[in-house]
Amino acid sequence: MKKIEARDHREEVAHFRASIIGELAARRDLTRGELRAELGQLSRRRYRPPGALASRTYGLSTLERWFYHYRKEGLAGLMPDKRSDEGRARALTPEQRDFLLAVRREHRSASAHLILSTLVSLGVLPKDAVTATTLRRLYAGNDLPRLPRRQAEEDGPTYRSGKCG
Repeated sequence: MKKIEARDHREEVAHFRASIIGELAARRDLTRGELRAELGQLSRRRYRPPGALASRTYGLSTLERWFYHYRKEGLAGLMPDKRSDEGRARALTPEQRDFLLAVRREHRSASAHLILSTLVSLGVLPKDAVTATTLRRLYAGNDLPRLPRRQAEEDGPTYRSGKCG
């Protein structure tokens, strides 16, 4: 039998949760008391979630919530919510974020990869501080997407003369 591959971490977690409560969800003959007893037994077992090094237990209320979400929405109901701070470069300090945003304001046509590699080579940022993808999300979230070179040059003059004429 072919193993189902998860597309991302959220889907992997949903598969994991379904593997715990799946047998109960398939049974339609459970009364409320029987369901609670079965979930109580599951809550005493240890499970190792995806990406975790240690096993853990889950509370009865958590398993019950998963059960009803699965019944109502299927596998999609078992996916964890996305983080509210997703793509906000959590690994960076506020000063580093402000600096990266200032660099983008000055160099609107530069790619996130170019900005990142330049700052790493100059020693301003540690090598694995942030990825170019996260940097692009940071810029997009602050309304600073990359502009084509011509458009970036039109935003401000590249040469200023000291006098007219």
